[in-house]
Amino acid sequence: MDSSAIDIFNILIIAFGAYIIYAAIILKKDGKISKSLMLSPGANDSTIKNKDGFIKLMFPRTVILGIVVTLSGCWDIVFPQLAGNGWIELTIILVFMLILVLYIRDIKKAGKVFGEQK
Repeated sequence: MDSSAIDIFNILIIAFGAYIIYAAIILKKDGKISKSLMLSPGANDSTIKNKDGFIKLMFPRTVILGIVVTLSGCWDIVFPQLAGNGWIELTIILVFMLILVLYIRDIKKAGKVFGEQK
C-alpha cells in the first residue's frame, strides 16, 4: 500500500481519537452526552436518570478510548521504522479491539444503571 494512503488513514484515526477526547471533555465540562459515542443505539440523553453518575462512569472510559485510538493512529507515523512489524501491529490491533469491546460493554452498563433500556 502507498505510504501516503497509510498516512491519510492514520490522520483520520488520529482525528477520530481527538474527537473522542473532545467529546469526553464536553461531557465533563458541560454535561453534554454525545449520543453517537456514549449511548446505545435507540437511546437518547433524556433517558439518563442520574447524569452525574453517568458522567462519572463514562468520562474516564471515554478519555481512555480517545487516547488509545489516537495512539493507534500515531503509531506508524511516530515509529515508521517499526511499521509493518507483524507482532507489534497485531498487539496494537488487539489492544485497540480490547479497549473498544470494553467501552461498548460500559456503554451498555451505563444505560442499564443510569437510564432506561428498551
